[in-house]
Amino acid sequence: MPNDDPWFGMVQSVSAPQTFINAGARWTRLIFPWEDIQPNGPGDFRQGYFSEAEIEAQRALGIEVVGITLYTPRWAARDPRYGARSVPQNLQLPVDDPRNYWASYVKRLVAHYRGRIDTWVIYNEPDIYVEPDDFRTFAGTPADYALLLKTAYLAAKSVNPNARIVMAGLTYFWDKENDRPQYFQRVLDAIRSDPTAAANNWFFDVVDAHTYGNPLNSYTVPLVFQRIMRERGINKPIWIDESNVLIKNDPRVGSGDGPFRATMDEQASYMIQSMALARAAGVQRYSPYKLQDENPENGDEYWGLTRNDGTFRPSYLGYQVAVRYMQNARSATYYWGGSQTPPTEQEINALLASNANRFQWPWPAPVNAVVLDRGAERVTVVWNASPQQVQFALPARSGSARLVSKYGQVSILAAQNGAYPLSLEPSRNNSDPRDPTLYLVGGSPLIVVEDVSQPTATPAPTATPALSATPVPTPTTLPALPPPEPPQEQWLVVFAPTPAYSLLDEVLWIAAPGEWYRVLLQEVGWALAVWEGDSPEWVVWIELDERVASTAG
Repeated sequence: MPNDDPWFGMVQSVSAPQTFINAGARWTRLIFPWEDIQPNGPGDFRQGYFSEAEIEAQRALGIEVVGITLYTPRWAARDPRYGARSVPQNLQLPVDDPRNYWASYVKRLVAHYRGRIDTWVIYNEPDIYVEPDDFRTFAGTPADYALLLKTAYLAAKSVNPNARIVMAGLTYFWDKENDRPQYFQRVLDAIRSDPTAAANNWFFDVVDAHTYGNPLNSYTVPLVFQRIMRERGINKPIWIDESNVLIKNDPRVGSGDGPFRATMDEQASYMIQSMALARAAGVQRYSPYKLQDENPENGDEYWGLTRNDGTFRPSYLGYQVAVRYMQNARSATYYWGGSQTPPTEQEINALLASNANRFQWPWPAPVNAVVLDRGAERVTVVWNASPQQVQFALPARSGSARLVSKYGQVSILAAQNGAYPLSLEPSRNNSDPRDPTLYLVGGSPLIVVEDVSQPTATPAPTATPALSATPVPTPTTLPALPPPEPPQEQWLVVFAPTPAYSLLDEVLWIAAPGEWYRVLLQEVGWALAVWEGDSPEWVVWIELDERVASTAG
């Protein structure tokens, strides 16, 4: 996917660099574990998770590497009972004192990679803890983290003035659900109490948010963090370097069901909705967690946009579509409820306050849209966050537009009476068991791309969405990408998620876009086929409709 916009990243490109490049991503985050690099003392400097050759291979492909360093070695721990989660000892000492082991390590790490890796994230999710001492990632107070960050900033800048220091990714929700002030707020207050902070850029360059589960979080959490900074006279860019929704029921890897999960099709919707909302929030960079499954987490949690065997989940295609139509946006604005004017400060305040007595932010209206200005193109990403089908008349800025599905299928859409008629699929993702009235991932988004290089003579009227079950005729769709050169057999290539049925007519899995199935037998409307990665005994029936294409060698 051609892309020169550094906004788009993805965690762990090392697992499949070419797949990363093909997605359109430009930067990746890689882990540099202190406990592995210096396992026995400050004299060590060993390879961490990734070799020099692996790191240089990413750079040779034009991938910008962002490092994250964490995990305190036992010999440097202030509280050895917490192991790698411990605060490093002697942080109060000057950064040029060799007994400040953290400062010495940061200087050596940053100097070693200077000019190759200039951006460093300092530890990870220190806000994940439960009082009094259940620390999941960092066994310290916000004041401890502020001192850790200060030390890293001063040490890194002393050996590489071009180093960019990113505060640890923060979740927002661990503080909300434990009814305590935001960790970010408490870290900033600790920093502001240091008389040298203002002269040293507040000891960080970038704020980092981790947003999961509900696409709306990719808009609201950055806005909350922006306001926390603004109240303290601080202004820094915000990144989202982890975002995703956990999949369920992928039989190829054994992921099960459970709360806070989504189907693979919904994960593709999440990608586009989350990325559009992050653009609207002014986020400087965005990265899903992560490119490939690697090892499952907590038993059966698989976060990859691709599987370890190299096959794509639908979310990978959703990411590609987002890159194609959101890159190089000059501005992006979030609208809801059919409004055609940007939300006021009062409306944004009401949105941010709407989770005061809820477990999560509810969507402000059924119809949600992000409008991106790409110069000659106006791109509108629109979706339905309610459990009912919605018919929506999107005001037109030109006589026709390209209508793009979340998998990249394109059709031509003509304006009718100054608007584009859209049928918006309902949301089915009420996956928070604490409140089933909350719908998280919206229905399948539609992307409307208008050429606005030529002015429109007649202004488009403002339309209001109406709830309805009557479908709007759907234009004939074409696949966004032609299939590759077909093998010398009859195959099916999947363009949109479609069920794969057993011989007993049970749904075994959902065939994902980009997958190939070798045809063994074809009947009217159906094909008996084997997925390209399966052994012959795993035969399935696939319906022959617009979701698949047949090729014969």
